[in-house]
Amino acid sequence: MKKGQSLIGLGVIDLENGEEIGEVVDVLFDHQGRKIEGFRIKRNKAKEDYYIAYEELYSLGEDIIMIKDRNSISYLEEGYQSLLTEGEVIGNRVVSNQGDELGIVQDIVLNNNGELIAYELSDGLVQDILEGREMLAVDDTINYGKDAIIIDRLK
Repeated sequence: MKKGQSLIGLGVIDLENGEEIGEVVDVLFDHQGRKIEGFRIKRNKAKEDYYIAYEELYSLGEDIIMIKDRNSISYLEEGYQSLLTEGEVIGNRVVSNQGDELGIVQDIVLNNNGELIAYELSDGLVQDILEGREMLAVDDTINYGKDAIIIDRLK
């Protein structure tokens, strides 16, 4: 399992020639599909950002992402949800269908296939220190909206 924010800053290396391509600057996410779509990378010495689809990865390690070859890289297109852009995933409110605010998403937890399995929620700094952050399984998600993630608390 990996946390989404732990992927930010990982180096990207081309398996074919051992060249470091750049580093991950954002995780691009399909919230409805509950999985990583790919990564926005900053290439060495390039002004624009590029995209690597999750299925193009050769491996996703603790320190490095390996891609098959340079053909795995494409230009970044619009329309992906950003992990880091405030309110798109990180910073989004989580509420229950009973009207209770459960917290703010601080990170996501992913399985080894890049699928979302839990939200890491914060209820404020003091609460985080005293009790730690809550892990909320995504199985109870009813809806992912522009302003909130709605969780079924009747289950």
